[in-house]
Amino acid sequence: MTAQVEPHLAHGTPEAFRQFVAENFSLACIHAEQAVTFARIGDDIGLEYAARRAAAYVKCTLGALHDMKEAKASKVIEEEFA
Repeated sequence: MTAQVEPHLAHGTPEAFRQFVAENFSLACIHAEQAVTFARIGDDIGLEYAARRAAAYVKCTLGALHDMKEAKASKVIEEEFA
């Protein structure tokens, strides 16, 4: 699973935020799948590493969603993009 990258999105627009979120969730999925594999084969070190990476991508994504919500609320993102 990979996110499609759209070139030339204006920084700070909802579309740019959504693309960033999609990319990071795709990476979180990859690491979550690795964590499942490591758990099945009994590799505890790999499991912990992959789980921490997946969590980091999700945390980053949640931060971006929060930033997008604040930008919309403070009208930084113009109404035409809302």
